Amino acid sequence: GPCSLRAAFSEANIIMEMGQNLIIQIPAGLYKLTLTENTGEDAYFGDLDLESLNAPTENWVSIKGAGAFETLINARYIDRAIEIGKHYNVSISDLTITNGELHASEGETAQGAGILANQAGSLVLNNLNMHNNRIHKDGNANSYAFGGAIRAILTPLTIRNSSFFNNWAQYGSAIHSSGGENLPLNIYGSSFYFNKADGAYTLFSYEPFKMINSSVFANEEGMGSLSLVYEAHIQNSTIVNSYKGINISYYDKLYLRNSIILSEPDPNGDTGENCQAMSSKNAAITYAPEIIAEGGNVFSDNSCQPDTNLRDVVVPWEDAGISQNPVGQGILSALPLLPHSPAVNRRFEPCLYTFKFLGVPLEVPLLMDQFDVLRGMFCDAGALGLQNKSYIFYPLIERE
Repeated sequence: GPCSLRAAFSEANIIMEMGQNLIIQIPAGLYKLTLTENTGEDAYFGDLDLESLNAPTENWVSIKGAGAFETLINARYIDRAIEIGKHYNVSISDLTITNGELHASEGETAQGAGILANQAGSLVLNNLNMHNNRIHKDGNANSYAFGGAIRAILTPLTIRNSSFFNNWAQYGSAIHSSGGENLPLNIYGSSFYFNKADGAYTLFSYEPFKMINSSVFANEEGMGSLSLVYEAHIQNSTIVNSYKGINISYYDKLYLRNSIILSEPDPNGDTGENCQAMSSKNAAITYAPEIIAEGGNVFSDNSCQPDTNLRDVVVPWEDAGISQNPVGQGILSALPLLPHSPAVNRRFEPCLYTFKFLGVPLEVPLLMDQFDVLRGMFCDAGALGLQNKSYIFYPLIERE
């Protein structure tokens, strides 16, 4: 029945230990966190906590808002917004999480100003708006700040149709996720922009990584856009790094398909690399950095090992035909293609999208392109966007 938002989170532990599913339905409105004094029990201080369970469970906690612009959880710079403990399976959808704030003082490590998931069974985010969640590194070299919006530790993480902007951290301004080789990070139809990494990268992924139909642009990255330690697949995505950063650093196999990977010059005309193979920082683990050509990509240099036989193309930054004025529908944003862009009709195969008919997902070719022109059998590179439609991203069929 009806209760406060904090009470709903507190009761979740009891419901899960009873072996039941739980839905926390949050009506439209602004929910401000207000506790500012530490009572000695973290569940009753600052953030909303799902305390660790005693054992794994197949049950889920589903946290549902009334829409990303209708339901807002405002941490008010008191603490992070949400912490998820061991073994929980959690889905969070249709809301905004904002103004989480942490400080890493001397000798401290602060993690996840928006969401911290530590050894959870699974975390699924859908139609989520995460902005202005920040971790400040106040100490010297002995203090660390990981994951401005999300820090996931040994937690499989799936993100769909969500937006991350204006989040800050030392490492992983948007996401810092370390799951190991068996706990993946999957991102679909999402956008990452105006985030700031004081030290390195917008997204850190220490697990198998998949990004489909997503955009990463206009971030202040420190070292670059993506740091990918395990095998990674990037398809129909647009990744544009800012001045001199590395767009994608990879430690293992990197598969690139139908994507736009560009390095923006600084005011002096200097640029970073599109792709850079990195050696292992852990001598006990053997990585073999390698790019697997899958074609249909647009690059601004040769560092991603383009294959012209598979319709990869390398063009100067100024000829890439990418608008610098983002467009978006709802919480998502993307850099649209200009009509002359070499990314238009990049690959001879149909673009595909998924819709539900009577609850059943159907996969069909996308007939119109973003210029309201019949698409035919060609598919553009990059995140697929339609400027004048009701939504901008089409989730692509995942290949086996």
